[in-house]
Amino acid sequence: MQEVLCHAWYCFIAGLKTNQEVQEAKISSYEEALAKIKDATGVSNIQEVVDRFLNQGNTKKHLDQLKEENTRQLARLREEKEKLQAQFEDMKYSGEAKMST
Repeated sequence: MQEVLCHAWYCFIAGLKTNQEVQEAKISSYEEALAKIKDATGVSNIQEVVDRFLNQGNTKKHLDQLKEENTRQLARLREEKEKLQAQFEDMKYSGEAKMST
């Protein structure tokens, strides 16, 4: 009986050691991932990483708004260019007509 208890106790202690090693490996993995995130984002602490992550939605929304505004402005400028081009062509041809008469 004592032998069985000793074996059980040994297995329990070995399991704790293995569990601790697993937990340490997870922590190490998380620390490595955080270091990569810090390098990629250029931030220095965890709160900055969290803040940037939380603000991504606002940033995307703002960029989408800017894109829409710029698309509208581009369309307006293209239309204005076409009108000016047409006016230029009219002026060019009317000048040729006056010169030939």
